[in-house]
Amino acid sequence: GWTECVIKPVISAGGYNTFKFNASNVSTIQQYFKDYSCKLIVQPFMKEIVEEGEWSFVFVDGEYYHCVLKKPAVGNFLVQDIQGGSVHPKKPPAWMIEEAKKVLEAIHFSYLHARVDMIRLG
Repeated sequence: GWTECVIKPVISAGGYNTFKFNASNVSTIQQYFKDYSCKLIVQPFMKEIVEEGEWSFVFVDGEYYHCVLKKPAVGNFLVQDIQGGSVHPKKPPAWMIEEAKKVLEAIHFSYLHARVDMIRLG
C-alpha cells in the first residue's frame, strides 16, 4: 500500500546510497542495486520528514542530553548536512523525550551514548 519508498543500506551514514522511489522508477532502483553486496532496507517514505524534519535525541549514560531537528534542503528528502540538510537545536515536548526513552528501554542492553531519530506523524 505504499506509494513512495526509500531504499538504503542497513548500515550507512550521510544518506549514502539512499534513494526515494515509486512504481515509475522501481526498475531503475532494481538495476542500481542488482549487484550491491550489502544488506538493504526498504521502508515507506514519510512525508513528515520533508514537512517538519527528523527529531534526533541524544542520550548520555541513560539520560536525555539534547535534541536537534534535522531538515532536508528544499527539493530533497535527506536531512544530512552533507546532502544539503540543516540542523536546528530544539527543545522537544516532554512526551517526545519519553517516547525516545521507551525506544532505548526496548533494546535491553547498556550504552554510554545513544541517538534516537524520530518523526512526528501528522
